[in-house]
Amino acid sequence: MTPIQITNDEILQACREVPLHLLLGIRFPNRKFKIKCPFHAERTPSCVLFPTGGYKCFGCSAHGNSIDFITKTGATFEEAVNELIKYI
Repeated sequence: MTPIQITNDEILQACREVPLHLLLGIRFPNRKFKIKCPFHAERTPSCVLFPTGGYKCFGCSAHGNSIDFITKTGATFEEAVNELIKYI
């Protein structure tokens, strides 16, 4: 039996697809969810988290994948990937 080899690109793609609700401690199966955007002040939730790992804010137009979300909150790219690897 040969060992499975995983490339860095495959790891990055898997990290991009980690659902953000796992990181934020929100439980919802297979549906999108709205939160208050962490990138601007707002009264009502306008940031949508998608089950595929992406997000989109309809207030400030911030959008991207799980890695983008974490790096925009102040973490480095390496810290974001290390955090997301826990959920793969």
